[in-house]
Amino acid sequence: MRDEERPTHPLRAPRHGPVEAETPEGAELATWLRARVGGRTLRQLEGIFPHPRRTQWSEFLKGRKLIPLWLLNDVVTKLVAPQDQQLHRGLGQQLLAAAEEAGRTRREAESPTTASRGTTAHEHQVRLNDALEGQIKAQETVQSLTHLIYAFITAMADLNQRCRNLEIQRDEARLRLSRQEMETTTNQQRAEENKRRAADDARRVAEAEQRLAETERRLIEFEERLARARWEKHNAEDLRIEAFQQAEQRRRAIEPSPGEGTPPGSFEEGSRSVPVPRPWEYDHFLETADAQLDYHEAGMVAIREQIGSAAPAPAPDFDPASPDRARTIPGQVVPGPSTDSPDGPDTGTNTVRGVSTDGADSPDNPQPRPERGPGRGPEPEPGPVRNGPKRRAVLAGGICLAVLAGGGWLAWNQYHPTREYALTDSPAIKDAQTDGGVLRIGVKANQPGLSEEIGGEWVGFDIEFAKNIAKELGFEGESMIDFIPVTTKTRDDQLNNGQIHLMVGSYSVTDERKKEVDFAGPYFITDQGMMVYTGNSGDEAWVEQNGKQARKKINEPDDFPDGTVVCTVGKSISKTILDKLPASKFKIKEESDYQTCVDNLNSSTDGTTGSTEPPVRAVVTDRPILAGFLAANPNLSMVPNPLEASTTGWGVGIAKGDAALRHFVCESIADQIDDGTWREVYREELEDHLQEQNIKATPPREELRTECPG
Repeated sequence: MRDEERPTHPLRAPRHGPVEAETPEGAELATWLRARVGGRTLRQLEGIFPHPRRTQWSEFLKGRKLIPLWLLNDVVTKLVAPQDQQLHRGLGQQLLAAAEEAGRTRREAESPTTASRGTTAHEHQVRLNDALEGQIKAQETVQSLTHLIYAFITAMADLNQRCRNLEIQRDEARLRLSRQEMETTTNQQRAEENKRRAADDARRVAEAEQRLAETERRLIEFEERLARARWEKHNAEDLRIEAFQQAEQRRRAIEPSPGEGTPPGSFEEGSRSVPVPRPWEYDHFLETADAQLDYHEAGMVAIREQIGSAAPAPAPDFDPASPDRARTIPGQVVPGPSTDSPDGPDTGTNTVRGVSTDGADSPDNPQPRPERGPGRGPEPEPGPVRNGPKRRAVLAGGICLAVLAGGGWLAWNQYHPTREYALTDSPAIKDAQTDGGVLRIGVKANQPGLSEEIGGEWVGFDIEFAKNIAKELGFEGESMIDFIPVTTKTRDDQLNNGQIHLMVGSYSVTDERKKEVDFAGPYFITDQGMMVYTGNSGDEAWVEQNGKQARKKINEPDDFPDGTVVCTVGKSISKTILDKLPASKFKIKEESDYQTCVDNLNSSTDGTTGSTEPPVRAVVTDRPILAGFLAANPNLSMVPNPLEASTTGWGVGIAKGDAALRHFVCESIADQIDDGTWREVYREELEDHLQEQNIKATPPREELRTECPG
């Protein structure tokens, strides 16, 4: 079986939701596509097909958008057996053609241009208002994209300056290294000292080259987004002009002899500006800018639907790695007159001046940008771009309401670092890089839904969450991650003595534990629950009452008889919470793991444990852990109400004093919460277990902001 055909999680199928196509033909195409992708999740499809993103796959599978022909052919090639490919490729192409034709017919029927000449003045007035509103929205989009373009140009100038500074640092380090090597050969008395200095300089050279490569990568990404922003601004300007022309047509339909009109009202550009991001915010700035561009693109689609405008020609491909593409750093934009500006006609070409190292256009000496005001027309388009942007999936418009608020770009990530770190600042990461390039992550064994080893493969919510953290730290793939089973009693020592680099396994954050280890997070909020044996005869639990076995309805911990034996793991948060209860209420039995507690509960229901000790009547721990065990133990039930004042947050354990690693893990947790990865992993790995017990979980945004500020 090929890798593309191998399902990664046979126990659960993805939920793509109902088909929401605008035409029956589109719904039929979406149904055909779902049958071809089988039980694969959106994440698996994104891994098999590198170009469409997860959000685009969701749109295709729901029928909201039609899958392009090239991707349809690729789906058949990769996911259909070779002997059936010709049949399914022909069927898919027929369904796609029918869906496209049905969509065109529907849009033409709804287009205002197909209205009969007998349209009333009131109807013309309504369409006029729609056209004017579209014109206003398009103009606002032009202005907003202009601000974004200036932000890109300024940020790229800053990146270019950083590149030059890093190159200078690298060259200086190389020069010092060369001098030290020469002194080593000529002065034997200082050989050892020179070797040490040479090693330090070699390390600085490597670090400078690494940072330079990263900065150049970011610069290329900024160039790509800048090209897309310019393309979107170009489309917005065309849309504004088309809306104005339609407004004039509607006005003439109402007034038989209109004069030469101009667009009503004027648009004065506000004083909003987009500050240059700080060095550690570049990646998030790109994500935020992508979201804003997607928002504007979706807004222009809505405007075109409102005024009945045809979709623009697709943008040309943009490949920053193409060999014929010279690396340029855009600088000051030199505007040319707009096509509809009263200042004069368009001269045909605008230019972009490069950033000079010693002139008035240098980043240290920036020229003021031209002010725009009423009557000046739209912001001029910078010079021609060789390649256009790659299309990204259109996100929901609500996401971008948090992007440019009050004129500045907001990091809608909840994590705000207070200083800049490098991965090499972390002792744990250095150890992982030198020790075969393997990151050792401590996890809990035998915790269904969270972390367990099945057929030699680790699965569960904590496992997938840990893999995403490792990926952002530079350790991706099974060969670079080693999951090590760790117990509650040993995890603190194994972190601090370097046996594991991270601990991801229902590790509750407490003030007492913070004295021994550091935490990043929390990444999950939960409370403590109790699990009892009910058997198959109702919902009453077996308890020990007056020295005899009896059945009793247990709704909350107070319903247990005094002296009830409960099992939990030593040094766990559950043990700490139980110790705060009256000593007469519960007798605590400590075990090394929760599977042993569950076995004790199952084997002691008849009161014959084989020893003089009273039988275990309940297991106490975090409710998500209990929910996982309940799926495989139908004779057990969870007490409906949790223990009072038992809410805790799970964090990622880190060796004491490793501030750099804590910084990057905090950043990864915030990213997973904000980009939807947290919810996706939760739905695939844990949601089914918790929903059966009426337990709800949400991403801990506010808790993360408080506990992991940087």
